[in-house]
Amino acid sequence: MPLCMLHGGGSRAEHFLPLMERLAKDFRVIAYDQRGFARTGTAPGQPIDHAHWASDLTGIMAALDIGSAMVLGWSMGCSVAINAAAARPEAVSGLILVGAPDPASKVDVASLRRRQAEYDVMDSFDLARRAASDLAQQLSPAAREVAGLLDGLIADRMASTPELQARTIAGFATRPDLLEAARKVRSPARLITGELDRITSLAGAQSMARALGAPEPDIVAGCGHYIAVEQPDALAALVRKRIREMAVHAVG
Repeated sequence: MPLCMLHGGGSRAEHFLPLMERLAKDFRVIAYDQRGFARTGTAPGQPIDHAHWASDLTGIMAALDIGSAMVLGWSMGCSVAINAAAARPEAVSGLILVGAPDPASKVDVASLRRRQAEYDVMDSFDLARRAASDLAQQLSPAAREVAGLLDGLIADRMASTPELQARTIAGFATRPDLLEAARKVRSPARLITGELDRITSLAGAQSMARALGAPEPDIVAGCGHYIAVEQPDALAALVRKRIREMAVHAVG
């Protein structure tokens, strides 16, 4: 069974390596750097936005001769997965949404523009220092003590050039109405969230579950937003369980 993984903003496909290693025996796992991130560069003038992030997923599936797949989205990747499922229901057999946003939340365009302006004048050293500060605050207390974990997240962020980081921030502002998109989704969905997530709340994940007609989210105890690297064993077990559950319901 194909399983496509969509990383979040300021990240890359390598973020999922611990999870991919644990699921490779169960699924055909596909992860890629989304448009504007890390190794998937774009020429000046080429669009970087939510519409293309969603259509890129189904385009890559077509190139790999995958008619339908389970799709796992994390953070921003949840929005991409939902938009793809709403637009191309036949291509998405089920959704696993990790660290999903509240569907009623609105994009703060003014804040994103300020952030983009800041990034426009930062060099790589300043951006790395900013990333270290931001990421350290977003990790769970236990994860902050894990050697190399923060460094890996900084490397994920800095795999994109300063120019691309600024452009992807502008792309965040193009997110369509998530509540409207979620209500169009016909694929089954399951949600997973970290107990200590400081970026997306449990209440927001619960609201997303209701919008999608999904069960209550699974909660990973003692975990923050970066579940795939903070607790990959727990996440892999939940992903495996929930995908099999959705597959059984689909057959039934």
